[in-house]
Amino acid sequence: MGWVGLILAVIGGVLLVFAKKSGARGDLMQGTETSQVGELLGLVKEIAQDLPGGGGTGFTQFAELKGAVACDAPIEAELSHTPVAYYETRVERQIETRHRVRQSDGSTRTEWRKTTEVLTSNTRSAVFHLDDGTGRVEVRVEGAKLDLE
Repeated sequence: MGWVGLILAVIGGVLLVFAKKSGARGDLMQGTETSQVGELLGLVKEIAQDLPGGGGTGFTQFAELKGAVACDAPIEAELSHTPVAYYETRVERQIETRHRVRQSDGSTRTEWRKTTEVLTSNTRSAVFHLDDGTGRVEVRVEGAKLDLE
């Protein structure tokens, strides 16, 4: 059970690949080299063997992983109706309003201001696996902040 926690920590590292880059975390991920799933699974196994009683240690390692996504139970995308592991939809309304601005000399000029309003948004995900040819790791994206752009 303890090394399951370690695997979850590795999966957390995978999720950071998808996480929005902000502040130090973004810099950390930019400086992280791509790892292989097999290497990380070997590291987890090695650490688990060294633990007395198989308990968890809270070990965390940031990792970037690249590979093919395999989803045993895909969900249906809301708009395209295709099988996917993750989707996010958002409907926005862009509003452009005209404002008259009085200048210091008493004259007026027209300014256009744009605002965006989210009307609806929906996100769903399925559990999927990432396979890079050296191993396969389960990925759960619930609660993660993803950078999909």
